[in-house]
Amino acid sequence: MLFQNGSVRIVNKSYSVVSPFFVHVELIKEKKLHVFPLLYSSKLLLTWEEPCIVFAPHWTLRMGPVLNLLDRWHADSRCLLILEEGVDAEMVLLSFKKLAIRVLQCSFLSGIRSRKIFPLLHMLQPKLVLLPDDLRPLCTSGWNTFSLLFYSVNSTVRVPNQLKNLEGHLMTDLAFQLQPKRLASKEMAIARFCGKLILRKGNYLLVPPTKPLNLSRTRLLLWGYVDAIRLLVALKDKGLSCSIERDENAVSQGGPECVRIKVEENAVIETSTNRTLICTEDTAIAALIQEALCCACDGI
Repeated sequence: MLFQNGSVRIVNKSYSVVSPFFVHVELIKEKKLHVFPLLYSSKLLLTWEEPCIVFAPHWTLRMGPVLNLLDRWHADSRCLLILEEGVDAEMVLLSFKKLAIRVLQCSFLSGIRSRKIFPLLHMLQPKLVLLPDDLRPLCTSGWNTFSLLFYSVNSTVRVPNQLKNLEGHLMTDLAFQLQPKRLASKEMAIARFCGKLILRKGNYLLVPPTKPLNLSRTRLLLWGYVDAIRLLVALKDKGLSCSIERDENAVSQGGPECVRIKVEENAVIETSTNRTLICTEDTAIAALIQEALCCACDGI
């Protein structure tokens, strides 16, 4: 990681996530943090300036671009190398001869003591906490305000999705297959399609299925509220004798207003603001009622 003139440059690879967990992700979006895939990438060479500060977290100093940077700076007495306390500096720098760089060692302790974990969680009130399995004995029944999951080495943990709504991207070739239909209210157009949901680089994508499906053979999907009057007219157009009445019991019990339509002698349709119930044992009448519903309601 290189700091130059107030800006930051990371000589590493970055991985995108659905929502940023670290501050550096926001810095990248704000162009305050610049990411280069390689130490000798053309963009880095064009913007290279010294002096700069390098953070090398790997104690061996044998991995990544730090090896090249140490080869460049180890003989410069103006440079300073800060290592973690407890590391044998002579051993890790043994391969660099004529060492003139100054070396400073300090503590980079991170983490939290186990006795402070649950007071902190009680203050933060998270919905879900993922803890190492070693801490399971410390988790008593008193800490039941949030869900706990435990993980161990070489084991897979299924973490539930906390998002209520899923945001995804529709691939272009699938979008061209859509045939939107405008609803009767003309406030919305809806389309029906069949796709496959995949996860790529932290984003959900809807792609076409491997085998094309004929949606024209699928059952019609109805949308919206069933207008009892329009349904009554559609039923009569199908040659069915029917009558309509209001369900007073549902209203008296504080429920939503319900309308009951009696079709012939052996079929009843009950419709309200949140559901429609059709009861009949006659398959022929059931088919006619379905056709009437398709005429009275929006569908795709």
